[in-house]
Amino acid sequence: MTVFSGNTPKLKRKIKNFLNEKKIGFVLQTTEFGTCQERLTLLVMEGEKADLYNIRNELVLYLNSQYPTEISSSEWEELVSEVPLLTGIVKKTPNSIDPDSSGNDSPSSNNIAETAVTYENWISGLMNGAYKTLEIVNKAAKVAKSVSDSFKGLDVKNVHVTYGGITVCFDIGQCRFLKDFTNMILKESEFKIPEGQQIAQIYSKLSDNSKSILKELAGFKTDGHYFVETESSLKRSTYKFSEMEDFFKALKEMKGNSAMERVREVLVKEDIDFKQLMETGDLAITDAELKEYGIAQGGLRKAILSLIRSNHK
Repeated sequence: MTVFSGNTPKLKRKIKNFLNEKKIGFVLQTTEFGTCQERLTLLVMEGEKADLYNIRNELVLYLNSQYPTEISSSEWEELVSEVPLLTGIVKKTPNSIDPDSSGNDSPSSNNIAETAVTYENWISGLMNGAYKTLEIVNKAAKVAKSVSDSFKGLDVKNVHVTYGGITVCFDIGQCRFLKDFTNMILKESEFKIPEGQQIAQIYSKLSDNSKSILKELAGFKTDGHYFVETESSLKRSTYKFSEMEDFFKALKEMKGNSAMERVREVLVKEDIDFKQLMETGDLAITDAELKEYGIAQGGLRKAILSLIRSNHK
């Protein structure tokens, strides 16, 4: 079971069609809340645990391809019931202008006879274990409601985020989904993330300096320190420079044209060529040397050193 958040068109229909192809039982219900009529779409699937795990991952990948930045989902929760959902039940959205946009209230099948038998079997199972089904539905409804209600009045939850050598403290206590947090990061003026860029990953560093990528908002710890990669910075981290102009191009993308030109002037003045700039070991250029050359901004020096390190990975 999970809850999707987002006012995306035809979301329920896409989920319904996807799950019908998988031939599993499911319940799908969308509700609206708040003055902006934000939508929550509840999904309950029935089946073998291993099969549902694979279908869940395929569904998430499919929805991400359809709505790259528009929907978020709560953590998946496992429920247990003796009552089978042998077909798909899709509930109409209350006050829906176009009922068909949310699917229909009857079981889905291309074979009428097969549908009748399946639906009859499902009803029989429902009658034999109604209390179990009601238990699942009630629990699912509480989860859907908690997505909008449980975040009210939460304590402050501060986390520290670093991007481009700059660290900013964020209060994510009122965020409902990971996308709410990523939007805060994208709008942070200190980071100066170019408009149109998207967050590729947020991660913490383990003791061996490897990355632990965060996928859910619940994974963030109070006062934790996290690092951000945008689509362009992630691309730069695997980019290899073969000449000085490649380096300047990457630096411009990271820190802007003005900063890039200042660095160009310094390197020309100090007669530092590409080979010297990319030296490693004892001959590697240091933060102290960059400061001595006249690059006063710490964030800019870190960007330069980061690009140099990326060229040796």
